[in-house]
Parts: sequence; C-alpha cells; structure tokens
Amino acid sequence: MASPRAPRQSKDAAAAETRRALLAAGEKILLDQPVGSVLDQVKAPEVARRAQRTTGAFYHHWATQADYQHELIEYMLGPDLNTSAGDTLGGLTAHLATDITLPHLVHVVGLDALLQARDNPRLPLLLSLWAKQAQSDQIRDLLQRNFRASSETIARGYAVVLDHYGLQMRSPFTIDMLTVVLTGLIQGLAIRAAVDPDAVPLHLAVTFPAEGTSDDTWDLYSSTVLAIIGAMTTPDTTSGPSRGTTTPDLLAAFDELIAASR
Repeated sequence: MASPRAPRQSKDAAAAETRRALLAAGEKILLDQPVGSVLDQVKAPEVARRAQRTTGAFYHHWATQADYQHELIEYMLGPDLNTSAGDTLGGLTAHLATDITLPHLVHVVGLDALLQARDNPRLPLLLSLWAKQAQSDQIRDLLQRNFRASSETIARGYAVVLDHYGLQMRSPFTIDMLTVVLTGLIQGLAIRAAVDPDAVPLHLAVTFPAEGTSDDTWDLYSSTVLAIIGAMTTPDTTSGPSRGTTTPDLLAAFDELIAASR
C-alpha cells in the first residue's frame, strides 16, 4: 500500500522541477540576449513559455519578477553550475599522472583553457553583471562569492602542481595571488580574443627546446603563464628532489621560447 506521504512528495518534486525549469529558461534568455540593461529582458511570460510552464506557475513560485531575478542571479552564479574551475583542475590533475614536464603541462592545458574561456557563453553575461555590480550590493556579493569559490578550487589544483614539480611560491607572492593573476589574465585575453583574435595569437610557430620538438600551438596565454610561474615561484629545497622542471629552468625555457620567435 502506498505511503500517504507519497502524493505530497511527488507534488513537491514536480514543484521543484518547475522552479528549476523556470530558472533554466531565464538563464537561456540571458545567454541569448546578454546585452542591454541586464535582467530587464527576463519577463515572466517569456520565461514561462521557454520553460513550457504557465505564467501562473511562475507567480506561484515568485510573487514578483524582481524576486525571480534575484534568485535567477544566485542560480546562475551558484557553484554547482560554475564548472570552469572544476574543468581546469581536472585537466591539471589528469596530466600529472604522466611524465609530462611542467612547460609541456602549461602548454597543453593553457591553450585548452584559453579556447574554453574565449567560447564560454557566460562571459558576456558576466561582463554585464560586473557592469551592474556598482549599483547592486546583491550582484556584487554574488560575484565576489563566485570568484572566491572558483579561485579556491583552482588554487588547490595549482598547489598540487607546484608540489609535484618541487616548487613553492616566492615571497611575497602566495598561491592565491598566482590564482588571481592567471584567472585575470585568461579572462582579459578571452575578452580581447573574442573581438580581436589577431591580438591574441594561438599559433606562435616556435620550437620549444625543453620538449625537443617543433610545435606551432604555443599561444600567447600559455607562454605568458610560463613566464609568470617562473617569476612567482622558487625551488622548494625542503621537499626533496624535484620531479620536474625547476624555476630557473622555466625562466631559461621562456627566454629560449622568446628568442626562437624572433
């Protein structure tokens, strides 16, 4: 015999699915129309239509469009939907299981990260929200939490990488600072590459001596990351023998990379 609570649980599940569908529909509107006064294009009738729900269902969950917009921002900036940090960490750790050198790791992971950032459909929306944060404490707080959560995840991955290659941060720099610098770099280059791709070359067409092979896929982001890591780290003499390229090697490799491109 069915539990008397089953109908209520089923009704609650349906309501939760309707709420999620309405939020997902609003997200799709913003991704399709990220320009203009952000959120103004998110109207109850269009949200309901895209979610294949009724306008009445919309107002059953939110009393006003402003209430919906508030939760929509939280939904879009929530850690569960922000997968870029996890993707970056996964790419790093997967390569550490091999004998890959640190420059080669920077090379392959960096290029992939740049392409993903350039093509990220959330980037225009993020810029629109950033423009609005000066007038909204809610948006500023949510963006701050989003940035910090992403940075925390990525910093853990960077710490594993540095330890793997026998490196430590050079004072006064910290792993959090390195994360902020590299994140800011890739976001800035992704924005520029989207509108001016020639300014952010993906093919430097140089030979990287440390790998002993000719490769034309060294890009501006990866080569800059190589220099930054070399400048902000130093060999960790307390961690025992290094498993890979040390900081002096990185700086020398970057010098050779630049020289080869001339």
